Amino acid sequence: MEHYHNFMGIDIGKSTFVVSLYGEKSTLEYENSPLGIKDFIKTYRDQLPNSLSIVETTGGYEFALIYT
Repeated sequence: MEHYHNFMGIDIGKSTFVVSLYGEKSTLEYENSPLGIKDFIKTYRDQLPNSLSIVETTGGYEFALIYT
């Protein structure tokens, strides 16, 4: 069984997405674009491999992030 060290929620919108990491008191917002996704991955590079990430499905706007 996989053990996760981080839990991440991602709220997807047409032009932006908001990321919340469990235990953090703040959220970060990124553009829902290739550059914004690149910034997100750079910011959370250390946390992502051991994270359970929940992504809100919003009319297909999540596909760019999910399939990156």
